[in-house]
Order: sequence, then structure tokens, then C-alpha cells
Amino acid sequence: MPNHFHGILIINKTDIDSTELPAIGQSQFQNHGKNTISSIVGSYKSIVTKASRQINPNFRLQPPFYDQIIRNVYAFENIQNYIANNPAKWKEDIFRKE
Repeated sequence: MPNHFHGILIINKTDIDSTELPAIGQSQFQNHGKNTISSIVGSYKSIVTKASRQINPNFRLQPPFYDQIIRNVYAFENIQNYIANNPAKWKEDIFRKE
């Protein structure tokens, strides 16, 4: 998609220390440090935006990112199918600028 992307991050960390997790209700805009999903996605979006603006100075990604925890195989398959079929829906995208 020209203005957004989808991806599935698989985290295999099994030794999670609960003190590393943000408290419930903590601001989503707070800096949670290096190597968090937020910092990784933010860095990726920054790199993509800088490179894309060399081709098209008006390039913009959709601002926020949305996350969802995939808890079972059924949900994984549904999300995987959504990602695979999403480009066919580009003409319906409300953020589409052409």
C-alpha cells in the first residue's frame, strides 16, 4: 500500500520480567526506551519516509500505528489473510490521495 504497511512481529522472548512491562493506563506517548515495538516501528517509518520523500516530496505515511496481540492460530490466519488481500482494497482506502 502506498500510504501504510502491515506486518506481523513474532516475539519469542520467554523470560519476560513483569517489571519491564508498562503499567496499565500508562500513556502510549511516553518514551518506553530503546528496542521497544514503538521505537522499532518509529525508526522503520522514519527511514521509509526519508527514502520515499527523495522520490515524492509529498509522501506521508498514516501517522499512528495500530497493534493487536494475536492469541491463537485462528486469529493469526485471519490477520494473515487480511494482509494478503489488503492491496486489492486500495481504491477504497479513505486516506488514498491520487
